[in-house]
Amino acid sequence: MSRLADAESKLAAALDALETAIARDGAADGKAAEAGNGTIDSAMIITEIGRIDEQLAHAMELIADIRRGAASEGGNA
Repeated sequence: MSRLADAESKLAAALDALETAIARDGAADGKAAEAGNGTIDSAMIITEIGRIDEQLAHAMELIADIRRGAASEGGNA
């Protein structure tokens, strides 16, 4: 797998994780409201968003490194 394909794969996985976390948050919000307590585990959500943010940052760094490498070699990445 090329470095660009690997970076794109990591970016896609991070975006999928973010969508899952958002969907889970919405479902948890609805369940909490149904239960009448109205609370959501904010710490868990913040931790999950932080983990996803790290994955996105790493994937973006890989993509930037690949583009810089291609530009220095005269390619069009």
